Amino acid sequence: MTAFVMFAVAGVVLAGQQAAISGRESRDELRQRRAEVLTPVPPPAAWEGRPELPALLAAQSRLSPFSGRSNQVKELLAWCEDPDGKRVHLVTGVSGVGKTRLAIEAAAQLPPAWAAGFAVRDRVGQLVATVVACQEPTLVIVDDADTVPDVAELLDQVQRHEGEPRMRVLLVVRDAAAFTAWVAHHGSGRVAQTWDAEAITSIEPVGEKGDRKQWFAAALGAYAAALRLDPVQLTRADLGDVGLAGEPMLVTCVRAALAALDGASRVAINAVRQAGTDALADHLMEHEMRRWSAAATDPRWGVQAPGVTDEGRADAVLALMVSGATTPVLGIAVLRRVPRLSDQPQGMLDALVAWTCHLYPASAGFTGSAALVVPQPEFLAAALVARCANQDRVDLVAAALSIDSGGRSVVFAPLVRAAVWFPAAARLVVEVLEQNPAWLGAAIEATSLAGPRACLVLGAHLAQLTTATAVGHKEATRLLLIVEGAGLGRVVVALHRVAVAGARANVRNEPTAENRANLARSLYGLGNSLRAVGEYRDALTIAREAVALRRELAAAQPAHYTADLAASLNGLGASLSDVGEYRDALTTLREAVALRRELAAAQPAHYCPDLAASLNGLGVGLWVVGQYRAALSTFREAVALYRELAAAQPAYYTADLALSLNGLGASLLDVGEYRDALTTAREAVALYRELAAAQPAHYTADLARSLNGLSNSLHEVGEYRDALAILREAVALRRELAAAEPDRYTPDLALSLCNVGISLRAVGEYRDALTTDREAVALRRKVAEADPARYTPDLAESLAGLGNSLRAVGEYRDALITAREAIALYRELAASQPVRYTPDLAESLHGLGASFWAVGEYREAVTTLREAAALYRELAAVEPARYTADLALSLNALGVTLRETGELHEGLSAAAEAVAWWGRLNRMCPAEPAERYKAAQRDLARLFSEAGEQVGAAVLAEQEAARRMPADDPTHATD
Repeated sequence: MTAFVMFAVAGVVLAGQQAAISGRESRDELRQRRAEVLTPVPPPAAWEGRPELPALLAAQSRLSPFSGRSNQVKELLAWCEDPDGKRVHLVTGVSGVGKTRLAIEAAAQLPPAWAAGFAVRDRVGQLVATVVACQEPTLVIVDDADTVPDVAELLDQVQRHEGEPRMRVLLVVRDAAAFTAWVAHHGSGRVAQTWDAEAITSIEPVGEKGDRKQWFAAALGAYAAALRLDPVQLTRADLGDVGLAGEPMLVTCVRAALAALDGASRVAINAVRQAGTDALADHLMEHEMRRWSAAATDPRWGVQAPGVTDEGRADAVLALMVSGATTPVLGIAVLRRVPRLSDQPQGMLDALVAWTCHLYPASAGFTGSAALVVPQPEFLAAALVARCANQDRVDLVAAALSIDSGGRSVVFAPLVRAAVWFPAAARLVVEVLEQNPAWLGAAIEATSLAGPRACLVLGAHLAQLTTATAVGHKEATRLLLIVEGAGLGRVVVALHRVAVAGARANVRNEPTAENRANLARSLYGLGNSLRAVGEYRDALTIAREAVALRRELAAAQPAHYTADLAASLNGLGASLSDVGEYRDALTTLREAVALRRELAAAQPAHYCPDLAASLNGLGVGLWVVGQYRAALSTFREAVALYRELAAAQPAYYTADLALSLNGLGASLLDVGEYRDALTTAREAVALYRELAAAQPAHYTADLARSLNGLSNSLHEVGEYRDALAILREAVALRRELAAAEPDRYTPDLALSLCNVGISLRAVGEYRDALTTDREAVALRRKVAEADPARYTPDLAESLAGLGNSLRAVGEYRDALITAREAIALYRELAASQPVRYTPDLAESLHGLGASFWAVGEYREAVTTLREAAALYRELAAVEPARYTADLALSLNALGVTLRETGELHEGLSAAAEAVAWWGRLNRMCPAEPAERYKAAQRDLARLFSEAGEQVGAAVLAEQEAARRMPADDPTHATD
């Protein structure tokens, strides 16, 4: 009720402000007021004099080519003009990819009746009332919204606005998930529900080699024209390669701008065409320092005096940029702490502040930044930070940051973003934090918002620095609300450890139920975070402690703590499965499902999502131990629940639905329902494609996994070429993921490579299959050495595939060696987990028998194939639909091989039984085994001929079938 009253009061106040403003002022005056809080989007730049490098590269200058983004522009325009559209939309992407330029181009194409501009960050509290007073449809662009402290307040006001005029807010950020968590923490609950996946436009670097050549040439021509140079006569044919694959557009433009500033000559072009980012930064800084020196000689600024050197002026630029000082007074305070300038008089420091603002005015950056000094574009700011790092100016950066001028996490943003471009900047961040551990929380927050690449570069360093001394219990708890799920896995583990230590201390001091519940909650979070980074044994220990604690709590107060116990049981089940304790995992997961069924029956709206999650986990647990029918039933229930949830709240549950569909598809495959599996897998892939398009950093790995499942379904229905194409897409995605995070994604890459090998063999491309299988084995050997309990089964699988490929290309001796290694591994695995690994052992034995046969070692082949047939007979007795074809294949191979050892009678018996099994299968499903049935009949006829028998093969086959087939077998039916 209090919250409702506060919202109502706020709405009345806002409406009152709007009425008062509109009643007092004319339309022109209202627009003037709006321009003070919303900087209008300008037309393309036209200069009277020679523009400087920052002006050439600025997004609002619109000089560089804008290509490959027409679909996104149309998407944003449609969003603006849709009367029922979301009020808030996100544009996300890595640094330099063109997010701000996209926003500008979309704004420029709005109908004339629209107003559009960039929010002035220190005036966002006044923006909505001022915009509404003008009564014109308006697009508000918040650039670098992840560094605007009051953005949550703005979004709150936007959500409360009803009626006309239509207002749309476009937030430009790096990572949608991290920004959402940050806003939810800083704003109201309404803000967290402002957007969903449909309201996110994620952009990636575009263009191939030829495109980059074209864009470089176009940008060079535009920059040369702006600099009043002679027209550049340059075609793509005149150029060599430009840039690197996946290069953001900004870097291509930096190359072109530097070439133009150097006269656009052939020498100038070749100097930058394929230079690395470090070389480009050095080149850029040479230009900037010459500009600084030239500006320093201008008497207007008065920055030349005894004791003020070029180095001192450079320090002033760097310190003011890093500090984020928002007023001249703060700027002077910053410079007073710079060692080279600390003894300068007040007047000189004031002059240096004015001179630096002239070089890099905030308005030139067009970000609406409250800071005095805003070097733009970001590559230039990063180059400035890298210069600090290369000159070992930790003292300078620390001095600048000591003035907290607007939220230290915001101030840390330039340092963290620079680390994405330059490794030296990452070292600088670490060294500053080592000297100033109290700033660690701000650095973690800034890193989470800077995107996945920043998290990857800085994550391990930040995790090492995260201790209870540096962060503290309360700060760790706060940070976890912001950074969990942002790609800082090791940091999250460290923060949870701090939280657990604090909670333990509280329990020791006062062992109340509340404190014990808080400890259990912290342990639960720590266990999940340990699982996420692959520390499965430690995760299991923590999960067991959490369950024990929550059992005690739930026994005493079931109404309060049963839901928590169910959550911890779910986590414990997952941890047990991670370390191979599948039976215990299954028992634990069943208990979790039982508890959550009771909770969901009493409060379905609240607990159905939890029940669906536990059903997912139970489905996986059943599948792992080979209970495929039970897994299928469980996944079907989970999918049904998630369909309802996703229909009502797609932003929250679409990803969960896609995950359940993955499990359902795998289970359908395992029970032989291949067509239904294919339909399900296609639906899962379609959902993940949408999710990955909106948030690639968070869903690309899931898309790759789903593609892998789709390829399996395609393979089972005989669409081998389509399966291969899908697998190649999955491999391409997983190569990128593994290149960025090898420990996390190398096992996934190896899995996709193994499947590619299978598909290549299916289409007869045996040499390519061999190359692929060798790579998969190499990768899996490496991961199995590090974690044998988890990855030995994967290694065995790849060895079996490699043996098949070696045999296919005639390298039979090597195939024997490889197959024997695979079988040795599978024997150990099947001894401990027979349900799961006996089929793999049987398949590998069949392959080994084929290899023995190929090198003429028929006795060994017979022994091996007999064992394979015996195993398949046991498997087919339990699951005839799944294993009868494999049994028939092994019997047929055994019969042919027995001929070579002179055991014709037993060979005839095995071959006749194989024909009988194929015949039964052919009557049940004519299309599936028809060719193999005919081949088995031919082999049997040949054996009869060689034995001199005159009895028809078909008659003997029927007699053999009647003798060997179990009476209750579902395929044993009379004609």
